[in-house]
Amino acid sequence: MSDLNQTSAESSTSMSLETTLSQNSQTTSDHAASNTTESSGAKSSRRPRKTKEEIIASRTTRLTKNACALRLIKTGKYTVRQISEIADVSTGTVSKINQMYKANPQLSEADLVEQKRGPDPEPFKVIPWHVCIFLQFIIHRYFPSTFGIPYTTWTANAIAILLRDVFKIEVTISFLYKFLRNVMNCTSKAATKHNPTRNLMLINKFVEKGYREIVRQALRRGEIIVFLDETHIACDGRGHGFAGENRRAILEHQQNVEHSQGSILTFIGPSGFFEQIIIGDQTMTSELFISCIKKLMGKHRGKKFFLILDQAPAHTAKATKEFLDSNKVSKVVSYEYLPAKAPELNPVEQYNNEFKGDLRRHLARNQDELHMNALKVTGNYRHNPDLAMQKAMSFCAADECSYAKNVYEDELRLYNQELAQSSTQVA
Repeated sequence: MSDLNQTSAESSTSMSLETTLSQNSQTTSDHAASNTTESSGAKSSRRPRKTKEEIIASRTTRLTKNACALRLIKTGKYTVRQISEIADVSTGTVSKINQMYKANPQLSEADLVEQKRGPDPEPFKVIPWHVCIFLQFIIHRYFPSTFGIPYTTWTANAIAILLRDVFKIEVTISFLYKFLRNVMNCTSKAATKHNPTRNLMLINKFVEKGYREIVRQALRRGEIIVFLDETHIACDGRGHGFAGENRRAILEHQQNVEHSQGSILTFIGPSGFFEQIIIGDQTMTSELFISCIKKLMGKHRGKKFFLILDQAPAHTAKATKEFLDSNKVSKVVSYEYLPAKAPELNPVEQYNNEFKGDLRRHLARNQDELHMNALKVTGNYRHNPDLAMQKAMSFCAADECSYAKNVYEDELRLYNQELAQSSTQVA
């Protein structure tokens, strides 16, 4: 009999609770609708600031809804989704209250309402300073997999696991976020792929010394420094387009489109040099690369070039080296290779990304249309040398490639000063 009374009491409590909440939600929606109607006629689109009374009222409403969710959790008859709909709170809030209730079955509604966030603990009492130094060293030198942590990069969860397993320090994720940001001056950044075969010593040596020597040598010989790289293009439409609210941009797909592809070879220099050769549906080989160099030499007769190549197979082939080292070509063209596995040092990579992004917006049904679209994209550069120079210099000054432009300008300034001094001495 007592069980029946208890069951009926719980059901009546839940029914009255649902009725009360439905009335509160109806009142809240009516109040929001009236506010929306009043604000629609306002000239400013900015949301008006809440008064102190409105803030207190909204906080009281939120805490009351949380208390109602706790009462529903205690009945044990409702799922998280049902409690979220009845109490008009998010599922995350319901899950959080449920965890608190499981940790403390004696949790009451008054405790939940009166619960306030305490002050954060002192950072170095939780994580000692010597652990901070060790963390900084690990984050910049090692990967989580080195310590058996199943993460690809150092996220807050991965660092929390490291602190727990290695140092026996238990911290919350929220505290760890504040600690990393405010104490260790670390922020969440987009990760870059790391190739274990990269030789960082060679890369740093090229940036700090090798490229500077190349610039000095090219200025003395009157050569134009040129970075070059080829990229593959195909008629695979992608990109962004305008669409209405809550709708996706539609990409046209033609079933009978020929699978057209090709390659382009681009030359960019920090002095503003820009040239591009569009290749047909062929794979870049040493013979094809040699023919492109001949086209460059034929189009710019009387100019000398210092080519900076990556270590692609067509560039390092024996036939390519023999051609570049021949007596006739070596008088006009010098060359040097970038370090292996370091595409970020090549400014042409920046251009290729922009070029392919523009090309994907044009529909190409066959090889001829793909070729015409490529000419259309590069047409602005071909017909506007000043724009080509500005874009080439901007690609050389972008992010990791900024060394190319900065070192060139420094050495050019020193070279002009030496010329001025020598001319004054002769005079």
